[in-house]
Amino acid sequence: MKRGIVFLVLGILIIILTSSISALTGISTCQGLQNINNNLAESYYLMNDISCAITSTWNSGQGFAPIGRNAGGYIGDFSGRIDGKGHKITNLYSKWTGDAYTTTYGGLIGIANGARVYNLSLQNVDIMGGYAGGIVARAVVNGIIIDQSYVTGIITSRIWLEDCGVFIIDITRHYRVGGLVGFAENSIITNSYATVTLYANGGRNNDFGGGCYDTSYIGGFCGQCWGGTTISNSYSNSYISLGLNTPIAGGFISRLSGTVTSSYWDRDVAGVGTSAGGTPKTTAEMKTKSTFSGWDSVKIWYMAQPDLTDYPRLRWSLCGDGTCNSAAGENCLTCLADCGCGIQTCCTDICKDLQNNPDSCGFCNRACSQVGVNHVQTRSCVSAKCSFTCDTGWGNCNSVLNPNPDDGCERSLTTVTDCGGCNIACAHGQTCESGVCGGISGVYWKNMINN
Repeated sequence: MKRGIVFLVLGILIIILTSSISALTGISTCQGLQNINNNLAESYYLMNDISCAITSTWNSGQGFAPIGRNAGGYIGDFSGRIDGKGHKITNLYSKWTGDAYTTTYGGLIGIANGARVYNLSLQNVDIMGGYAGGIVARAVVNGIIIDQSYVTGIITSRIWLEDCGVFIIDITRHYRVGGLVGFAENSIITNSYATVTLYANGGRNNDFGGGCYDTSYIGGFCGQCWGGTTISNSYSNSYISLGLNTPIAGGFISRLSGTVTSSYWDRDVAGVGTSAGGTPKTTAEMKTKSTFSGWDSVKIWYMAQPDLTDYPRLRWSLCGDGTCNSAAGENCLTCLADCGCGIQTCCTDICKDLQNNPDSCGFCNRACSQVGVNHVQTRSCVSAKCSFTCDTGWGNCNSVLNPNPDDGCERSLTTVTDCGGCNIACAHGQTCESGVCGGISGVYWKNMINN
């Protein structure tokens, strides 16, 4: 009975583990990203870097349909997970239009509700919408969790009109646009940044009274973060171009109902002078390590040195920039793309020549005996095999073809089994003196007795 219960429990565990594994769907193409619309509750991960340049030709030039939407409009809220695994999505084009009273969405995700995004990079985006943000245009109810992600590119607002139904002047104009997030409620955003140029296309800030507001929000990091949203250890060095428009603009956030801690925006770059959250810093301060003293600069962030060299960068994002940056922890194990070994082999985290390296001869870390140990005078690795020059009277005899690399010159060449050389045996009764077989053999004495 007990054995049956044990097997039953094991069976259930196997089913659970199998289900968990099968629920993780790998994505390797931009079409695969678009196909997330087929299952908005699933968990996904990027298998490689993905170019979405082709999206500029999709949907009659409107581009990628933000996850949760298609050409027909709303499909559903995305409640799944996307783990970028340190990969990047490049050249995503998503610029949706409609009639003047249609709310449009632009970004990777249209509407998120209980979603999660990790370790993801969106580079060189071209996005437009009434709700628009690189990662997500709008996060509602259960919001979104974003960690260790960033966006670069261009994001443009698109106003939508609304009949407010109050007084004579009752047509209002709106948009919620940000570098990382357009609008978010009940969300958590950590260790992320936006380096985006944002264009305010229309937009005003008027109160017509009677609950009729004509307001638009645009922010370097988040347009409107609402409903208890928390942001920490993040920054923006985005630029906001207002032109003649008068929306509510913020260097980091335009409108906030939540908490922002240890987060900063570059006031020299922003193009606006205020923000609803985040601490303004000069460009020089944004490139100074001490500004970010509370951030994890060991596992998460790389702070370039000396100061004034660069903004903080996510450590995982450095891989693929063409430079093997050992100071940032890059090596052939963590970043083969930049620290490739060519014809050599990556041994733990160091490139080694297994054909000629006596410390890794034939295999990683397979060391030939050191000089002065086991009667070794000199050592080398030739064609992945250890080779030694031995002390006089000693030889490396384990195997001529593949000698053991650990015991060096392990045999004395002054014995009757190895006389003057490996496996040179003296005849029965002979002795080995100075590496030469000598004396009268047992065969000679036997013959003498028999005669």
